[in-house]
Amino acid sequence: MTPRVRLGAASVCCGLLAAVLTSPVAASADPSAGGTATCGGASATIRGTRGDDVLVGTAGPDVVAAGAGDDVVRGLGGDDLLCGGAGADVVSGGPGSDLVDGGTDALEEEDNDYFVAYGDRLSGGPGDDRLVSGPAADEPVDELTFAGSATGVVVDLVAGTATGEGDDALVGVFRGVSGSPHDDVLLGTDGEEQLLGGAGSDRLEGRGGADFLTGSASTGTDAPDGDDVLLGGTGSDEAYGERGDDVLDGGPGRDNLHGGAGLDRVRGGAGPDYLGDHVVPGDGQVLDAGVGRDEMGEVFLLRPDGEVHTTVTGRTDLAAGTLRATWSGRTTVVRVTGFEQAGLPSRSGRWVLLGTDGPDVLLAGYDQGGVLRGRGGDDTLGGSRGDDVLDGGPGRDRAYGSGGRDRFVAVERVQRY
Repeated sequence: MTPRVRLGAASVCCGLLAAVLTSPVAASADPSAGGTATCGGASATIRGTRGDDVLVGTAGPDVVAAGAGDDVVRGLGGDDLLCGGAGADVVSGGPGSDLVDGGTDALEEEDNDYFVAYGDRLSGGPGDDRLVSGPAADEPVDELTFAGSATGVVVDLVAGTATGEGDDALVGVFRGVSGSPHDDVLLGTDGEEQLLGGAGSDRLEGRGGADFLTGSASTGTDAPDGDDVLLGGTGSDEAYGERGDDVLDGGPGRDNLHGGAGLDRVRGGAGPDYLGDHVVPGDGQVLDAGVGRDEMGEVFLLRPDGEVHTTVTGRTDLAAGTLRATWSGRTTVVRVTGFEQAGLPSRSGRWVLLGTDGPDVLLAGYDQGGVLRGRGGDDTLGGSRGDDVLDGGPGRDRAYGSGGRDRFVAVERVQRY
């Protein structure tokens, strides 16, 4: 059983909490090091050990000082002072205007002298809270979570504010934010962040840095999700829309974007981008690579039940800017523009892939046969383990066959692998 230590009862006056909430930094001592344990300048009413503790407050105001382990701290009611101490802690305030301080992050050595930093996960709850990211063991890795919020939240890491169930102040550097089940706005910084939306229709903006954005923190085709807007900003970003009719824009940089299941609009922006999507029956879907040498990544064709359709036939025409597929008695056209490299939809039926008058890279699937036509330019065509037709067209073209009974047309250099 996880150790749990509780000291004698003591009251925490509201004036003391107000003084702590207006101070620049609320530091906590390590109670496992001996001496008086404090949090936010007040003596602890609940203190932890050197191990991994679960420390739970009362309905009134508490002062909780955890120790050096990976602790779980819950303030419950009242205006609490909560300090996680050293280690990777989960600290939640609950109702009331709380101080939530993660403490020092953990730095653990893995194999071959490789160190991994483990940060804290902080949540305030209803009330006007102060959430403090403690000193980092290496790079800042602390995370904010609003998964239990009864309302949507607006989090701005540059301004250091979070509003929703209260007006929270954010102190220090946070590298991750998980939204609520409602409609959220999560705004990053010029650094690297991980922004995770929830079940609502969310707006996520990475701003600068190499960010990771996803419209839903849950996975699976049955998990709820809304229509999200994911904006990477400058930097090399990775974004996943998941379910819903989403808008993704990578902005400048080398981005990896995937729309997920829904009528999505995915735009790469400037830079060499990798774009993919789960295509569903319906109009308005867009894969726009933007400026740069871009690749059309994995594209899956989904049945109405959300499963991948394996017998759909159709064609992708890079010159015309269309991906056209017919299934369930309906033809769907996806606008695809700006790609210099493309492959066949994953696990689809027989498919035709047409290039442009420039140099293209056209690739068949792993084991599905297809028809690849390069048209003009010096093209590279890659076959599958199935029976492919590889037609280079005008230009000095190269084709790679693999395993099947392939047919090569207008190809100057043929290799098999």
